Amino acid sequence: MNTNITPSESALLSRIASNSAKVITSIEKTDSQFRVHYKQFGGSGSEAIIYSLGGSMVEAAQKIVELKKAIA
Repeated sequence: MNTNITPSESALLSRIASNSAKVITSIEKTDSQFRVHYKQFGGSGSEAIIYSLGGSMVEAAQKIVELKKAIA
């Protein structure tokens, strides 16, 4: 995985950070996506740049399996 931030990733991060209502809680960067998670007005949200939809779906499925194991 490349840990360098691209100009488009930097722009997304800057846009979210410039909104005073949004508090960034975490940033994910994988081979298939760059995602910024934030809290806003008591709720949570995220915005992403998806590089590979299939890869992103596989990652999401793996996270679901891990969560199921954690709560079982």
